[in-house]
Amino acid sequence: MLIEAQSIELADAATEARTSDFLENPTAECRPHERGFLFVPQGTKPGPCPPAVFFMHGARPPKTTTEEAHLYLTPNQLCGTGNHSVVYNAEWEVPRSLIVEDVICKKCVFEKGIEILVAEDGPNGDTKDPKWLQETGTVVETAHEDPGLTIANKDAIEDENGECVSYDIEPPSLKVSRKYNGPVRVIDTGVQWQRAADGNTCKHRTGEPGQPLSPSEPPLTARVSIVAKMSLGYDYHLKTEANVYQKFPDHFYQHFTGYNIIAPLQDPVPVWALVPQFYGYYLPDKTIPPSFWKKGNRDGKGQNKGADDGEEKDGTSEKADRLKYDYRSPLMLIEHCGETVCNILDSMSIDDRQHCASLFLRLHHEGWLHNSLYTRNILYQPGPVDASPMERAQKATKRSDLRKTSFRLIDFGRTEKIQDRSLRLWEEDVATKTFKVLHDAMD
Repeated sequence: MLIEAQSIELADAATEARTSDFLENPTAECRPHERGFLFVPQGTKPGPCPPAVFFMHGARPPKTTTEEAHLYLTPNQLCGTGNHSVVYNAEWEVPRSLIVEDVICKKCVFEKGIEILVAEDGPNGDTKDPKWLQETGTVVETAHEDPGLTIANKDAIEDENGECVSYDIEPPSLKVSRKYNGPVRVIDTGVQWQRAADGNTCKHRTGEPGQPLSPSEPPLTARVSIVAKMSLGYDYHLKTEANVYQKFPDHFYQHFTGYNIIAPLQDPVPVWALVPQFYGYYLPDKTIPPSFWKKGNRDGKGQNKGADDGEEKDGTSEKADRLKYDYRSPLMLIEHCGETVCNILDSMSIDDRQHCASLFLRLHHEGWLHNSLYTRNILYQPGPVDASPMERAQKATKRSDLRKTSFRLIDFGRTEKIQDRSLRLWEEDVATKTFKVLHDAMD
């Protein structure tokens, strides 16, 4: 958490430095995109032109750390047991601001910017400062010709005129783009970011997805489904795994929409997030004595006593319980990513199998060796991950190439940085064989 907070502070400082440099010499080329929007008046033609306008808005509010969150954990939600740990499905209650991002309304910025321009220059620009009329900027127009996509029949079937039959998948097109270069006129609109988590949004965002339809205040907190991992008595694997999660590069957690070819595979695979999101590693507070809960009567009332509270009715069993539960495990909280692929491997498409194998290969390309290459260490769930549970359930019934299944690599208790290339090659060989993606095994 400390590392993440420091990286956020560094990013904010870099943004402020870019903004200061820009204000000393405001040009379109060096404008800070995160602080405003460029406005080129409609009807501006390519070539020399008066300076464009940069409508500046407030800086994004700094992110703060969350001091308190509530974890709801029950033995009834056990979802996995291993040689070194146990895993539970859990609910995490956190402030809504941790989930719902602050937003900047582009329409508000432009409306306020135009209002300021009219006030300064007059409705028809009669009072505009002459320096903003000089043609010191340039609009560059670029034309890009797209040839389109045409597929010819491989059997070269000819029509009645003797010409080969072809199919136009995408017709040719000409795309024209314009870009402004040169000095800009800075207008500080004073528009600030909106706290969407509190429901305090402008008229433009009311009714948008994720925004309340009524003026009632949203709850201050929200519950999310996560996974809580606990270690067995005095086992070091969980601590090692938490350290590995924190050493992984940022792109292991990021979602990209494109595809890539990961050697030694020869077909493109998605480059979505590689591992579950990591929500922290928490140690028990040893200054707080443990509590013991015992089943009570059928009315559901039980006993909840601290280790030093009350008198022991059965000294032998009480002491045995205390010895049994003397060890209090740390907690590692990560994203809930579905179920293991063990039971569906034989029915998976070649695309999904290559996707699974590529997770290990991407790990290798960053210099890591997993050291526990089993199908149980890959989880899957219908995607996309930003869709609602109902939408995911609907897509789960579709073909594998339509449901956008998400895969994640887990269990890094033995993972380590490697220098020996032979170990990497050995694990790559195991990965391609496990998921049947060798050329002689492809469908």
